[in-house]
Amino acid sequence: MKKLFIICLAQLLAGSYTQAQVSMGALQDAHNSGNAARHLPTFLGDKFKKVQVNLFNPYLSLGSSFASFDDAREYMTADQITSDMIGKTIDKLDPNDNNIQGVVDIALLNVALNIGGSNGRKAASVGFGINERVEMNMLFNQDLLLLAWRGNKQYAGKTVNLMPRFNGLAFTEYYVSAAYNFAPSFTNMIIKPAIRLSYLAGQASIQMPKNNAISMFTESEGRYLDFDFNYTVNASMDADSLTLEGSTFNINEKSFRGGAGSGIGMDLGVRVSPRAGLSFNLGIMDIGTIRFKNGVTNMYNQSSYRYEGQELTFKEDQSIDLDSLAALAKPNYSHEAYTVKLPTKLVLTGSIGLGKVDKKGGTYYRHQLTAMYLQGFDNYLSSTKNPYLALGYTHSIGNVLNLGANAGVGGLTGGTFGLLASLKAGPFCLGLHSNNIIPLISASSGRGADLGMLLGLAF
Repeated sequence: MKKLFIICLAQLLAGSYTQAQVSMGALQDAHNSGNAARHLPTFLGDKFKKVQVNLFNPYLSLGSSFASFDDAREYMTADQITSDMIGKTIDKLDPNDNNIQGVVDIALLNVALNIGGSNGRKAASVGFGINERVEMNMLFNQDLLLLAWRGNKQYAGKTVNLMPRFNGLAFTEYYVSAAYNFAPSFTNMIIKPAIRLSYLAGQASIQMPKNNAISMFTESEGRYLDFDFNYTVNASMDADSLTLEGSTFNINEKSFRGGAGSGIGMDLGVRVSPRAGLSFNLGIMDIGTIRFKNGVTNMYNQSSYRYEGQELTFKEDQSIDLDSLAALAKPNYSHEAYTVKLPTKLVLTGSIGLGKVDKKGGTYYRHQLTAMYLQGFDNYLSSTKNPYLALGYTHSIGNVLNLGANAGVGGLTGGTFGLLASLKAGPFCLGLHSNNIIPLISASSGRGADLGMLLGLAF
């Protein structure tokens, strides 16, 4: 788990990008209800008779709010990073909250069981499983790069915040889940409340609170610079080895050590089905916290400094050497426990099936239309406050081969287009699904991509 966390951290700092951790491709595929239930517990127990087992189903998602895959490729393949390249990147940035994210979510084991009622119909569903999750994101403003590129003269008489906000979290999720079908006698409607409760074993964490700031004021004639430091960086990896050296974190030739936190998580949902084939789902995902107590390092600085300039060093192009600036912000250290929250999200979905077919193996629909609305409560880990709306269509061929497409607007990357395909052969299910394959179509337009896999059994 720690190796996975470090790999993702390296990829993120190198410029990888991600989309939110909810798979539209899973939600719209009737063969994929096990993975759909990882996002919304109201999907628990759908589309199988008695038992469903999924083994090692990964979901990975990469994207950014400002840079395309073509931009990233240009930087990686260029012999020299030019001023034109940097200027083009800065022009694409928003003044605040430019967002880079990363998600790896692996369902090691997901099991679901259906329980029949006295009338022979499905009355309830229960489940349990183990998921490995790694999530991280970084927020920064345009001023940070402008200062590094063009120096501080442009900010004469102004105060700017230079502190990026980075958060990373790796944990194992052990969960149990349950759903119950209420069928009021006076109507054909079915109401299905669902819940998932999780014990969370924290493996690694880096937390930068939202109010962190390193502000710089440049005197109007450039006679001095005022710095105000007000930041805290909490980390749980190796208590006596994590330090801040220059403008980078330094791990002093030691390996990351074992899990350091624990907590409780919860997902809540309710489904209303006015009739067969028509349903509406409401869910709140990732409610909960993890408390990190072991292997903790707190780096903090609440102070103010005025410098006349001689303590700072400048590069040949007169931009500030960030290592010299970071030396001024040298932190204090402590080792106190801290708490991190999960990336809570609101999810709304609706679906309608058309072309009903009754077979010995069960009922299915040749055509299914699905809509999803996703809203995060903060720009944090896999959650983003920018609302995301997606529409999808799935065609089922004999309930054996499902093919579908989806498209969305908003969210982190601004726009998505994805595909899905799944095959059911007897009890075996195999498939791939994606919210976003735009980079494969146009690298200059695609700012994100994701991919999920279905591998399981259903009886």
